[in-house]
Amino acid sequence: MKWLRKLFQAVGKKSGITPSKDQSEDKEPEVGQKDEVASDLDNVRNKAEGYELRDLGDGMYFVHLAHGRACWLYNEKMAELIPLVARSGSVLFLEESDIEKTAAARIAEECPQYAMYAHFRFWVYAFKDGLADVEWTVCPDGMYWADEDGYGMEDDEEVSLHGKITMDGKPIGKFHLYERKH
Repeated sequence: MKWLRKLFQAVGKKSGITPSKDQSEDKEPEVGQKDEVASDLDNVRNKAEGYELRDLGDGMYFVHLAHGRACWLYNEKMAELIPLVARSGSVLFLEESDIEKTAAARIAEECPQYAMYAHFRFWVYAFKDGLADVEWTVCPDGMYWADEDGYGMEDDEEVSLHGKITMDGKPIGKFHLYERKH
């Protein structure tokens, strides 16, 4: 990821740290990685099939793959694609430290296999005053696993997180447990 490498270089210059050989500019990106990022941006700009865009206001769009887990924020004015979730489902915009302690403890206890992965519902709402709400279902309730007759239902309780992000995809405050009102 070219933007990430540039960030590390900028931080390194400010702190006097020189990048290691692995972080240097002459390191080649993984096979296909550079092309994939450029291709995603081109696909979003051209509204290619399989990339679903939802207008969030202020020239911002929530983009996700129709058949996949990857999603981004697209800043139309800056022609910038900001990754939120990788194709694998890994959450890219948060660190574990950005999650409230009680929420992190519940995830660790009830569904550790889904920690820091967005395998289920992940949604960004419209921007208001430069911030957008994010809702992330870390683990669905047990009905998710059931067929139409209820066979296969699990005892799982839904674990969803809620938080806010800026227009550049940075979290504001801690993400906390979200309780749906039924």
